[in-house]
Amino acid sequence: MSARRPRASRRGFTLVELMIVLAIIGLAATAVILTAPDARPTAATAAERLMVRLANARAEAILAGRPVALRLAAEGSATLTATRPGDWAPLEGPGLGPEAWPDEVRPVLEGAAQRVTFDPTGLTDPQTLTLVDARGGRAVVVVAATGEASLPQG
Repeated sequence: MSARRPRASRRGFTLVELMIVLAIIGLAATAVILTAPDARPTAATAAERLMVRLANARAEAILAGRPVALRLAAEGSATLTATRPGDWAPLEGPGLGPEAWPDEVRPVLEGAAQRVTFDPTGLTDPQTLTLVDARGGRAVVVVAATGEASLPQG
């Protein structure tokens, strides 16, 4: 008869098991990093924010029954309202006050500034507004005569 020796109990992990777990964690971390969005601002993101500000200015013009303009300048955009013909005063409030452009994003301006003016019915002159970012990205916002802003596809 052969004597059975009790098997020594195994404690912990082998080096191979630890290496496999570390490799799996490394692959998962790589997948997360590669799919995470870039935190730097883009012209497309700034264009979407500009469309919201245009909609706010248009709504203010309709609700207040007075002309309202959004002035685009290199240092930022600010919503303005007409108090008397030719005399513009800044509006205050959420979505209406001055707002700086995100870092690395600037408008392409015709002259020193560009203005989109909405009449009390929400109508405006058709315009095309262009934003560029430091990585060469470009976004175009088209403002129709009805006052509706859109991003053209393509």
